[in-house]
Amino acid sequence: MDRLLRGFAFYLVVVFAAMSVAVSPVARAQDAAAAMFSQSDLDQMLAPVALYPDDLLSNLLTAATYPLEVVQADRFIKQNPALQGDALAAALNDQPWDPSVKALAQFPSVLAMMDDQLNWTEQVGDAFLAQPGAVMDTVQALRAKAQENGALESNTQQTVTSDGTNLIIQPYISDVVYVPYYDPGIVYGVWWWPNQPPAFWNPPPRYRPNSYGNIGSGGIAYGGRVVVSPAKFPRYRPNWGSHTILVGNNPRNKAGTQAAWQHDPTHRQGVVYRTTPSANRVATPQAAPAQAVQQRFTTERAAQQPQQVPQARPANSPEFPARQPAMPQPQRVEVPVPRAPVAQPQPQPQPQPQPQPQPQPRPAPQPEPPHAAAPAPAPHNEAKQNNDPRKPAN
Repeated sequence: MDRLLRGFAFYLVVVFAAMSVAVSPVARAQDAAAAMFSQSDLDQMLAPVALYPDDLLSNLLTAATYPLEVVQADRFIKQNPALQGDALAAALNDQPWDPSVKALAQFPSVLAMMDDQLNWTEQVGDAFLAQPGAVMDTVQALRAKAQENGALESNTQQTVTSDGTNLIIQPYISDVVYVPYYDPGIVYGVWWWPNQPPAFWNPPPRYRPNSYGNIGSGGIAYGGRVVVSPAKFPRYRPNWGSHTILVGNNPRNKAGTQAAWQHDPTHRQGVVYRTTPSANRVATPQAAPAQAVQQRFTTERAAQQPQQVPQARPANSPEFPARQPAMPQPQRVEVPVPRAPVAQPQPQPQPQPQPQPQPQPRPAPQPEPPHAAAPAPAPHNEAKQNNDPRKPAN
């Protein structure tokens, strides 16, 4: 009997082990599918930047894979707003950031958007690492809708051309880039995902161009001109056919060395990946601690917030324990105890004057003296009659 029980138990162990091996690939596939971004997600997140010039968009996609360094770069630029051109390039040489983040520092408004919308930045970077083909195809689909709606066209800031399959946006003047501002809910026509409206970033007034009000009617406003320095910063440009980003310093339409961009996990600085990056996007083996993102992001955001929220939150946090003992000062001290007894004696003197209204003066006005003076005339007349000398004697 014991042998039968042991054999049956061993059989159950073998069956459950086989089931776990068979189910684990399915579970892994389901987890991977859940971690991928849907087409509605991609349309929603890429709508605000799909109409950027090719080079600027490529630079944004690569820099978004290093969200923590984007926060650091935005803080650096806000602390040094006068740095531009060669002076900016020289100042950034000492920073340990990825070259894509340093190149994006030429566009302060774009850095500010990525920092203000940090969750969006992480999503864009993760989507580009895991689904580069879907990201780039989504950009082309959005551009086609904007062109059909009459919002995307060539002008004095940019040229819009087609290679037969893809729409290419380039600066009208080489190395002079204008950052476009537009309302994604208008330029693409009627939005096709009613439950997922497109993301929209309303820039601070210091970044808004004079024509910013035109975006309300479906137009595109362009920021100030930015003269990029390909000699100081690497140039990023898309290869739409291969779904890759090419990196090089050669001027546009000139022969030169260009290499496909590869993600460097060391610049991720511990930020966890939502999805597994594509093999051809990672330069070195992935090593991202799962718990580092909270500590590092909290530290960097706490240092960044004082510039946007006038130093209220970071200052209050360390001082809050010291302010707690000071807060009881108004407790019950402001409500004086002596005032209650002072109010009580005030009604006490009021009952004392009550006996003043006495009814004594009412009997005083009785007219009794006239009754005593009335009988006096009778004897007086009689005396006159008896003593009247003028009366003749008998």
